[in-house]
Amino acid sequence: MKLQEDERIIKVYRHHYLFFVMRSIKIWLASLPFFFIAIIIAPIFHNLIQISIFVVIALLFMLVNIYDETMYFLDALIITTKRVVRLDWINLIRYEESECRLDDIQDIETWENGFLARFKILDFGEFVLETSSKKSIIKFRAAPDPEGIKYFIVNVARNHSSIHNEERLDKNILNLRDKVDKSETSFRKLEKK
Repeated sequence: MKLQEDERIIKVYRHHYLFFVMRSIKIWLASLPFFFIAIIIAPIFHNLIQISIFVVIALLFMLVNIYDETMYFLDALIITTKRVVRLDWINLIRYEESECRLDDIQDIETWENGFLARFKILDFGEFVLETSSKKSIIKFRAAPDPEGIKYFIVNVARNHSSIHNEERLDKNILNLRDKVDKSETSFRKLEKK
């Protein structure tokens, strides 16, 4: 992600940590049949080979878990002073980037996990941001506190639009001053004639 001129990152959201914990549990549960098979066939081999089989299985699933943790950490929803950017990593070398200017935000929808979302530890859900042209839709699943993200973006967008309105107002005032100065100059020239 490349920042634009006069743009800075305000906040970065990552998937809810419970999402990662659940995925890690699934990965280690998937390793259990392999350990079970290793236990069954272990008596056939010498002790050193038995230990090697268990170590190889553990290392393989540990690498899968590390890869999953990396994908978890790289996936992000980034809010800057000018836009909202979603980085969705497909694998370690490929990712998709979706972005939306704060001025273009039309609708923000959130879904949380019912009654359990009232507890901070279980407050995660889906966050969907749509633009006015419906060209870009940003989805962020397993978002921590989706309602909080929504209100944060709304506040940033309000501040952004008020800053831009002030800048436009300042430009308009400067233009008016220039026009007044020009008209005063032309009026003085007419008076001298």
